[in-house]
Amino acid sequence: MGAWISTLVALTSLALGPDGKPGVAVLSVDGVSVPSAFVESMRIQLTSMASVETGPVISGHSRAEKVAQARRYLVEVGASIAVWEERLRHNDVGAEVVVVVAVTSDPKSESIEVAELTTTGGPEDDRVLALKVAELLYQALSVANSERELADELASRGLKPDSEIEPRPPRLTPAPPPPRSLAPRPSAAPHNWAALVEAGGGLRVDSRFSAPQVTGNLALALGYRSERVSAELGIVAQVLTQRELHAENGGLVLVERHVGGSLRGLFNTGPLAVGAHFDVVAAFVSATATAVDGRQGSAVKVGTGWAIGPEGRLRLAPRLEMRALLALETTLYAQRFAIEGVRVTDRGVGHRSAQLSLIFSVP
Repeated sequence: MGAWISTLVALTSLALGPDGKPGVAVLSVDGVSVPSAFVESMRIQLTSMASVETGPVISGHSRAEKVAQARRYLVEVGASIAVWEERLRHNDVGAEVVVVVAVTSDPKSESIEVAELTTTGGPEDDRVLALKVAELLYQALSVANSERELADELASRGLKPDSEIEPRPPRLTPAPPPPRSLAPRPSAAPHNWAALVEAGGGLRVDSRFSAPQVTGNLALALGYRSERVSAELGIVAQVLTQRELHAENGGLVLVERHVGGSLRGLFNTGPLAVGAHFDVVAAFVSATATAVDGRQGSAVKVGTGWAIGPEGRLRLAPRLEMRALLALETTLYAQRFAIEGVRVTDRGVGHRSAQLSLIFSVP
């Protein structure tokens, strides 16, 4: 609001002036000139309702003195209302607050706070405050037919009727909420059934740790999980890379596929789980032999057995786990492969394998 401390606006009586409208006189307080932006904004806002003019200067060390001088001026010029602005207090964040106080010529009426603004120091402060004052005056003038009614309208629309404005008590800042504990809340033990889809691979060797083969694994299972234990039952399928063997009388290609059922049990400790698995497997071995003279023959042999071993899990996401396992495979009987009676290889009863896979659960 520039360098001025306060201004006063006086509104003439409800009787119309020469221009057919009530008049508004803007008075400076304590010798500080009225900002032109405030006066021009008032004129614009009250163009159709009242005339706005500047008036003489008044002074006073107290609110009562200003009210008395304003009322004397109202009587002298035949006006009905006066409004002035004062910098009275600071709010709870330290910004300066300007209030606008209104008083009518009615000696029984009290001063009324009609507007309030927290200053920013910018040129728009005067325009914003003038807009608030003009809007209230416009509303009051539109319905009041006498000075008594005008005083009542201002009292009903104003912020606070009071002859002397006391400093407002500071706002009480609510106590901050107690700090939240960082400890995780105990949760009820989950008991969930879920469908499981597993895909992965591994490495398989025979009992002499030779003839390595890469495996591809796929499994579908139904799983039950509680807070401490998990159990799964499903079907598994495994594909192994083919083996190519050579002998004096020809060559042999072995392709092996496994299908079976799997039972798994685990103990859960947070994101980790440890347990064991037991699989019953049917191994389908397809053999294709080629003699040195180009003749070929093929056969499919089926072997049954089981696999057992430890396994571990690591939960990567709520529905995604990584599974690692070791397995000792045992076939009920050994299988021999030969070309025209000449042995090429034996498929022994024991194999060892290590696998790594991902398990996705579907609730």
